[in-house]
Amino acid sequence: MVTANRTGASRVADIPADILQALNAGKIEAVTLVENLATDFNVLLSHTLPNVAAVASINPKTGVTKRMMAVAIAIVRYSGNNKVPF
Repeated sequence: MVTANRTGASRVADIPADILQALNAGKIEAVTLVENLATDFNVLLSHTLPNVAAVASINPKTGVTKRMMAVAIAIVRYSGNNKVPF
């Protein structure tokens, strides 16, 4: 992962398209909460964990906590464990 010395956006509308694309591809890390909230977890998973992405069900309209939980559940289930500990 490339880490750049950048300030990051304070509004979703201010995130440059190339930065959002790099965030979604997992090439850079979010430096602000806004960037994290703008990240499309379905696209991120398809780039970073494509096998998990194939079984994941992440609604992009839900809050970030629910999206993160959906990713965690997909990872646990993909690993063969159907008992999610939370």
